Amino acid sequence: MSLPQIAGHELQDLIGGGACGAVYRATAAGGQSRAVKVFSSMAVNRRSLAATMRALQHMRPHRGILPVHGYSFDQSPYYAASPLVGVMAKDGQGRPRWQTPTLESLCGKVAPDQAWVLIYEIADALGWLHKHGIAHGNLRAANVLIEDDPQSSSRLTDIGQGWSGGVHHFELGDHWMHLCPDHIEDPDNAQSGEGLSWDVYSFGVIAYRLLTGKFPRAQQAWQEQTAIARQKAASGLPHQIDGGVLLSAIRSEPVISWPSKAMTQWDDRCREIISKALALDAASRWNDMREVIREFEMLETDFLLDEAVAKIEVEKKRQSRRVRVLQIICGALMASLTVATTLFALTYLRARKSERIISENAAAHAGQLAARDTGISTLTQQRDDALSAMQRSDANLRHAQGAVDQFLTQLLETPSGNAMEVEFSRNQLTEAITFVKDSLPSLDAPQLAPERARAYGNLGRLHLRLHETKDAVGFLEKARVETATLITNSTDAAQAALYHQWRGRNELLLSDIRASEGRDDEALALLKEATADLETGLAADTKNRLARYECARAWLEYGERAYATGDLTEAAAALSKVPAVLDEKLIGEELLNEEKFIVARSKFQRGLVMRDSGKVQESLDTIIEAVREMDLLVAGSSPQNQDQALKLAEACTEFAEIVGKHA
Repeated sequence: MSLPQIAGHELQDLIGGGACGAVYRATAAGGQSRAVKVFSSMAVNRRSLAATMRALQHMRPHRGILPVHGYSFDQSPYYAASPLVGVMAKDGQGRPRWQTPTLESLCGKVAPDQAWVLIYEIADALGWLHKHGIAHGNLRAANVLIEDDPQSSSRLTDIGQGWSGGVHHFELGDHWMHLCPDHIEDPDNAQSGEGLSWDVYSFGVIAYRLLTGKFPRAQQAWQEQTAIARQKAASGLPHQIDGGVLLSAIRSEPVISWPSKAMTQWDDRCREIISKALALDAASRWNDMREVIREFEMLETDFLLDEAVAKIEVEKKRQSRRVRVLQIICGALMASLTVATTLFALTYLRARKSERIISENAAAHAGQLAARDTGISTLTQQRDDALSAMQRSDANLRHAQGAVDQFLTQLLETPSGNAMEVEFSRNQLTEAITFVKDSLPSLDAPQLAPERARAYGNLGRLHLRLHETKDAVGFLEKARVETATLITNSTDAAQAALYHQWRGRNELLLSDIRASEGRDDEALALLKEATADLETGLAADTKNRLARYECARAWLEYGERAYATGDLTEAAAALSKVPAVLDEKLIGEELLNEEKFIVARSKFQRGLVMRDSGKVQESLDTIIEAVREMDLLVAGSSPQNQDQALKLAEACTEFAEIVGKHA
């Protein structure tokens, strides 16, 4: 049997199938392994499913949700591509077969503690979908993949591929047991607000099955229908589960019953939450999973509070016993004090004379110490003033030595407060471009490669200031090639480090350009190279203030983009580099406003990483501190510094959302 032809993917073999279509193991154009699902046109609503796929791709990634790497519903074959989950194993006959573990294999077979871990993970992932207004519509145990991952062992898949309006043929299976009756009877509302409430019901079915191993309703009817279907299949007859029988059986059991009595008050309240999720009447059910998550959080808070009260009571009893012991000790001490008072009275008169002599000697000694301390303080101040003057002198000398080389950089940073100044700055930039281009022919000699590399880099930055992006990219790429050759051919470690610094600066600018063009993967790769080159260059010139600022900015942007892709570990490592680079102890001077603002931004971003890593309280403390620092810096900066103000506004918006979520 020939395999379907999917653009950008090479299909290898069939690894699964269901009511909506078949799943193939495939290799994408870049060599990555993919699972490609080819849909049956009669089993899906293409318009609705395409809208869901588009929403999933625009949503920030979540570890508990299988991402969508690509899809197409414009022409047959219709497909969606996602990461490949599972392992290659062998079947009973020793043939290789791809296996993808699902939650179906764990229902009723794990300990309650592990079952609740899975329930919380599924609730968190489903709540993330509902936060972005996306209804799963097909939530069942077979559509929850299981992985060996400490961050999340479960991942939701097949989102939007269930029973909905516009589906002309849908083969019934166990998914019918996961749907609430109003979803079965009126699938046209699958993508409306009711879809979120339907997901809550399906979540309740999965939670009940994990804890008991059975369906909450119609368990006997389901067993009878599956037995009839197996008998017909064995006889070669057409077999189909009777959905009407299952629906009637579900409606006949309005109240959820549990196979055993709750052992603790906590278990009882958890069952109440799940039972309300399984309410047949939508008005009695949770509206969406965010309400369920809040209820779990309130339950956890109450449980911790009760536990704390019990510990306080135990501590009170322990302290009461200690008080009684202390009272006995105090009685003994009072008796000892009486004896001591008598002895004190006998020695008091002799001590008076000795105290007078000691007091006179102490006064004389204090005068000598005061004179000595005054002298030491004066000398220390003179020393500190001399050191400060020497440091300022050294800094001025370093700035003077680099003034000529940084002339074009200063020209690029000329402020433009009004139209005349803008025109003047543009004329300066145009004249500078002409000057540098005219000097290029004289730099063709091999020994002038460093000057040629700097000229290309300066031309790139000049064109970038004039918003001539194409020319800017061309010269910045030439500068990268020249500096790469210089690094390869250099035998001087210090000089090679300087070339790394030039190369990193150009990569940082190219990364900004690619990011503005929407080429995020290329921008992230350039940014990673920039951090490595700038850090290498900084090691050879630790007092270079501009190099430190650029290195810190590169680490900050790399951390922010790593966070946007969901790589929290990489983001945390990158963001921790920012305060290490901009360390006042290493610089020897107080940080400038721009440097302090970058450090505050990195602290805010680290707070977001802590939040997504589950460290809620620590993240809130860090974010509050960062927002305060950014607010103070913006208030004390130039009115023209719109970039800092915008970053502060974004931080305040994110902070408000976090506070609203955890209020």
